[in-house]
Amino acid sequence: MVRLLSPLKKATTVLCDESRPTVSLIVPLKHMIEQSMAQCDEDSSTIAQMKRAILKDFTDRYQGEQNKFLQESTALDPRFRSLHQLNDSQREDVFDRLKLKATQMQNQILSA
Repeated sequence: MVRLLSPLKKATTVLCDESRPTVSLIVPLKHMIEQSMAQCDEDSSTIAQMKRAILKDFTDRYQGEQNKFLQESTALDPRFRSLHQLNDSQREDVFDRLKLKATQMQNQILSA
């Protein structure tokens, strides 16, 4: 049980230790928790059931535009800009969206 809850404690500690926690922490911490909740052969049925419940709760969080915003925020944070938790296609999509937004902002400034 302690090993199961350890990643949740770690995520809580990281957020509490930050003097100014930012949204850029959400994607890496969510990924860390999801990875730690992967099923293992050595899990008891109780632990496996708890992992499934935690994963189900996390899977439904931050979808669609919210998830895109969080990924972009994470990419802009120098600590996490490699987006190692995403595959190559997803990573490229995030950076393409950021480039598009930067171009749009530049065009707005130039036309003002």
